[in-house]
Amino acid sequence: MPISEDSRFQKAILELYESANLTTIPARIITAVKMLIPGDVVAVTEIDYRTGAIKGSADPEDYPTGFATVEESYEVLQKYFHQHPIVMDFHNTGIARRISDHWSAPEFHEKGIYCEFYRKLKVEDQVVVMMPTDPACAAGVAVSRGKRSFRAVDVDRLNRLVPHVIQAYRNAKRITMLENWKTTPVLNIAAAMQELGLSRRQSEVLEMIAAGYSNAEAAILLGVSTLTVKKHLENIYAILNVGGRSAAVALLFRKLGFQP
Repeated sequence: MPISEDSRFQKAILELYESANLTTIPARIITAVKMLIPGDVVAVTEIDYRTGAIKGSADPEDYPTGFATVEESYEVLQKYFHQHPIVMDFHNTGIARRISDHWSAPEFHEKGIYCEFYRKLKVEDQVVVMMPTDPACAAGVAVSRGKRSFRAVDVDRLNRLVPHVIQAYRNAKRITMLENWKTTPVLNIAAAMQELGLSRRQSEVLEMIAAGYSNAEAAILLGVSTLTVKKHLENIYAILNVGGRSAAVALLFRKLGFQP
């Protein structure tokens, strides 16, 4: 019996919300996208627009048959990504589109990015969505095919998935920071708290919050009331000049050298 559209979408969402860090989240995104949109290759690519650095994951990994190595394919893409009409369209991030929405086949074949990159991959069209991950960085999800066969439903499916992909990235970022937190020496944490101007008890409260505990859980572990934890947090926010717990934790992580 064929799987319904809703069932397929639910399975894709469940895949995205499985626990993952920044190392493993690309594979989960690729798996989720493949459940919804058939393609010759599905890739997640991260681009730093300041430096032009590109890294990514693809399935199948050995798809770039026109290159000696996967690394070589990314080196070539790094030279030509600025020609990509969707990657460089900063006004429409978060919206899935096809290369064929921008260029006819002859127009595409004239571009350096096609001649040096896509032609070697035997790719004639892509449906792509770019999502900001940092002020000057973005992650792209792309499904490629060797012919121009993407339908409107393929674009719609990727657009439906976008909010969940963005949230999955946020979750992965948070999990990565917590993993880093758990391996940070206690002396480093104590020094960071001191530099932030927090008292011993305020430091203990912020440490609990940074580790992912709720106010109630922190209160039990510290042997105080929930109201006391709340009051300590209010004082912490005032000292750090931040608006809430997320901003306070982000400031602490930056002090420790993490990227929140």
